[in-house]
This record gives sequence, C-alpha cells and structure tokens, in this order.
Amino acid sequence: MRKLSYAFAAVSPHDGVMDSLILPGVNAQTMSLFLGTVAQRHPGEFIVMVMDQAVWHIAHALEVPQNMRLVLLPPWSPEINPA
Repeated sequence: MRKLSYAFAAVSPHDGVMDSLILPGVNAQTMSLFLGTVAQRHPGEFIVMVMDQAVWHIAHALEVPQNMRLVLLPPWSPEINPA
C-alpha cells in the first residue's frame, strides 16, 4: 500500500522567496492551513496568490487570511498558454 504526500508551495515573483508544506492530503482544510502558514510567515505584507480553480482552491470552507487575496485563473484560457 502506498502512502501519499502532497507538496503545497508558493513562490514570490518579487524576491524569489518560497514557502512550502508537505501535507498528508489535499482538501479545503489543508489548503487553509497552507494559506495561514504563508500569511504568518509574511505578517507585514499583503499577499496576492494566483491559483487555478482546483476544488480545494474554491471550496466554501476555505479560510483566507486577512492579509491575503486569492486571484483565480479562468477555467479555460488558451491565450495565456500559447503552447
């Protein structure tokens, strides 16, 4: 039987700082934990996080910290991926 782990990561395009967590699952609870961790690591900053529309990114139970704004990519956008 396999044991899976999931890597959550975010990189700042401004300074290259990366925040990451390895968690046992993917859902709104673990995504909220990751968002909270990133927000705590950067308390004096306002964070804009760009994400796709994975189910755990748009869940109603998702807790987004006050110093963070989520920007969701459109579900289908060939103009931003010319390949």
